[in-house]
Formats: sequence, structure tokens, C-alpha cells
Amino acid sequence: MPGKGPEILGVAAEAFENERQRARISFRAICVRTEAGLKRGKEFSKMRYTSVRYLPRQYTSPASNYVYGDRIAIIFWYKESPFAIRIIDRNLAESYKSNFEMMWKASMKE
Repeated sequence: MPGKGPEILGVAAEAFENERQRARISFRAICVRTEAGLKRGKEFSKMRYTSVRYLPRQYTSPASNYVYGDRIAIIFWYKESPFAIRIIDRNLAESYKSNFEMMWKASMKE
């Protein structure tokens, strides 16, 4: 489930976030308005260079999607066996970015 990154990855998640913020890399997160999603959104909102918005509860998913450059990473946060798929394809990444922008506009601030 999304929001499980710190629980599953431990200190590696914190190290990644510290490095991202040190490098001043912007991050926009869309969380689902569940108890876990609201909690994770509050954690994100405390981080520098980070913006958070929320979608209604019915949009829950077992995966997180990251789009950066010509890459897409889809991470499944299963505690017993988390795994990720990385796709390198400029056209597909542009499509994912377009979908993200549509969801960003439809999502709400807390």
C-alpha cells in the first residue's frame, strides 16, 4: 500500500528524502484520502520542495507511481515482497506526466 515506503525501506527512505531535499528536487505527491494517506501526506508536507494534494478514498491503489525524465517507476509496497517496475520510454513517460497533471488539477489540498 502507498505510504508504506518508510516502514518497508527503513532508513533508506529517509536517506533518499534527505538527499532529494539537499539537491532541491521538487516532488509533488497525490495521496488518497484514507487514514494512511492523510498521515503520509502530512509527513510529505513537512518536507522541503514538496507539495501534496489528495484524491477521494475510492482511488486507492496498491502501487505508487513516480515519473521523472523519460522514466516511470511503479512500486508495489507489499510488506512480504515489495517490488518495482521501471520503464524507460519517453512517450510513455509523457503520457504518465499528462495523466498526473490531470489528477493534480482534480485533486484537492487538505
